[in-house]
Amino acid sequence: MLTIFSAPKTSAESIFNDVPAEHWAYNALASLADEGIIEPDHLGNFYGDKNMTRYDLALMIGSLIKNLYEVDVENPSPYSDVPENHPAHDAVAELTAAGIMGGYDDGTFLGERNVTRYELAQIIDNFLRVTEQISDSDAENPFSDIPDEHWARVAVCDIAAENIMGGYPDGTFRGSKNITRYELALILDKINSRYYS
Repeated sequence: MLTIFSAPKTSAESIFNDVPAEHWAYNALASLADEGIIEPDHLGNFYGDKNMTRYDLALMIGSLIKNLYEVDVENPSPYSDVPENHPAHDAVAELTAAGIMGGYDDGTFLGERNVTRYELAQIIDNFLRVTEQISDSDAENPFSDIPDEHWARVAVCDIAAENIMGGYPDGTFRGSKNITRYELALILDKINSRYYS
């Protein structure tokens, strides 16, 4: 259950050591850091070129939600491979309970798996629907490589219509490509700025 509230903003005194001020994602990272949504590791780095894992995604979206909503979740993670002492345990449990992220048929979460563009579009669509930022839509499919019967078509079209994720100059979406940490930061900053600022 999510109840919206205005959380106090935290100020980031410094940005990440491995992100120069001229980097294309710098402003997004600085904004998210100021909001307390992301933070550097113990070395002061962000490692933005690394592929986003399901654990990373859960932590970052979980931080965004906690910054915006009061999260009422008491149950542990339902997944056999997410121990209670794992740093992402609470975020995984919260996102699962809210219907934003899910696991696999064998009861696992597989948190070290990389996140594809298709998967991210679906999770972002789930998040925006759960938080009532978007509702059912009949958005046109602008991408030549997504058939109408594809499992992520509706989510991709929703997110594209909201200008949250886009495609490539050749008209493709390339949904099987992995998402990097930089790319996710840009998307989360766009969502935070557009719907909650």
